[in-house]
Amino acid sequence: MKSWLNLDTRTSLTIILLGIGVILLYQSVNLGNLSAESWIMQKGSSDTSTYEAIREGYIQTYQTIGRILFGVILFSLLHNR
Repeated sequence: MKSWLNLDTRTSLTIILLGIGVILLYQSVNLGNLSAESWIMQKGSSDTSTYEAIREGYIQTYQTIGRILFGVILFSLLHNR
């Protein structure tokens, strides 16, 4: 079966997604803080414990997405070699 993407395009896309995964992992705290700040701005106010729980949730979400992207794409790169 012919693939609609040639090898160079797939490799480039794979490396880009791998990079996105790494960036999400390294920037998860900054992205989580920005998301929590955005949430508090929309809500208006909140107690500290709720804010911290929301912030930690956002950080963990970015870390999880980064780990999934990094792991799956790295596995794909190694498997296709």
